[in-house]
Amino acid sequence: SFWMSPAKSHAWVITARGLARVDLPAEAEIRARVQAFRDYLIAASDTPLDEAPPAKAMAAMMQPLCAKLAGATRIVAVLDGPFHDVGIDTLPCDGRPLIESASVEIAPALWILNQKHEPWPGPVNALLVGDAQQVTPEFPALPGADAELRSIASFINTGKANIVRGAAANPSAI
Repeated sequence: SFWMSPAKSHAWVITARGLARVDLPAEAEIRARVQAFRDYLIAASDTPLDEAPPAKAMAAMMQPLCAKLAGATRIVAVLDGPFHDVGIDTLPCDGRPLIESASVEIAPALWILNQKHEPWPGPVNALLVGDAQQVTPEFPALPGADAELRSIASFINTGKANIVRGAAANPSAI
């Protein structure tokens, strides 16, 4: 969870091992680094992530946070301020985008993690596409995708969920 302020900002990391605070720069400095990093991403530069100056500046700022996230396979981020302006999963950790080492989700607030989720009250039709097969080595199958599909389908109380998975989960299915 991020908390921005004019003088000093923080990230709070909650794991099975406990709670840790990571100090970050002031919001204005974070905003400038995020904007430069976002511009680098949009420009689709050929400069590798670990060599591009905006990415290096962002990585230096993120390093203490990345150290606390080491070994995590699932990250739920609660964003604040300028972090809304960039895909949090693209942020560099250890020379590569965060998404390459962990599944990254965004939550509007930490309290949502503790809420009981009820099915939608009325009739719902849904097309759920996921749990695709691995096509190339750089895009492996996502662990837990089948369970996620089943979980989403359980909220649809009418039985009108069309679930497309495996080899059928491809662009032509939509």
